[in-house]
Amino acid sequence: MWRYHTINTIRRYGAINGLTTETYETLHKNWVKNPYRISNKKNVLDQIIKTVSYKLFLDIFVYFFNFKKKNQLNVILIIIRFVDK
Repeated sequence: MWRYHTINTIRRYGAINGLTTETYETLHKNWVKNPYRISNKKNVLDQIIKTVSYKLFLDIFVYFFNFKKKNQLNVILIIIRFVDK
């Protein structure tokens, strides 16, 4: 009985969040496929990890610097600790 309700709901409102793979396909593309393509195909895992780390570092850096000007010193210290790990 629940199948008929689900089918009508999907037709009316679109895919149910828990039943769509689009989000995970996008994440896989952005975090695995694109870094693989820009690697030289030698020692790929290390290159992917380095690329993803740099991307994450830049995302955090931009987010915090756009957050508040008065917290810039704290942000710089957080980023330095993150990079040193």
